[in-house]
Amino acid sequence: MNSRRKAKENVDRKGFLERHNFGEDEFNSAGLQWTVLQEIHDHHAGASDELQTTARYITERLQLVPAIHSLKVRIKNPEHLIAKIIRKKLKSPELTFDVTSYEERITDLIGIRALHLFKGDWAQTLQR
Repeated sequence: MNSRRKAKENVDRKGFLERHNFGEDEFNSAGLQWTVLQEIHDHHAGASDELQTTARYITERLQLVPAIHSLKVRIKNPEHLIAKIIRKKLKSPELTFDVTSYEERITDLIGIRALHLFKGDWAQTLQR
């Protein structure tokens, strides 16, 4: 069952491009449609609860590893996701992005940082 809810937030294109240092020509050269990016933004924003649940599960498992001193978790901000998609498309024009494919192509929707007190402790984390 898909528990995602639609989170509608109209992202102002001009303001977005300014905030993320994209020129209009640069954005146009990416060949992306703003409406598709808006759909991806809304879909990702609506998936926030689901992503938080997944992140919570992973961190609970990692907390069982004695060598891990602390954990930090973040869910990618929907606006930063759109900026990353534009950058990826500029770098690799052959890539395609839409609301059904972005989750496969963007691999850091959830970020988890595990800190260890000693360099050698990371090996225990990989063994778990």
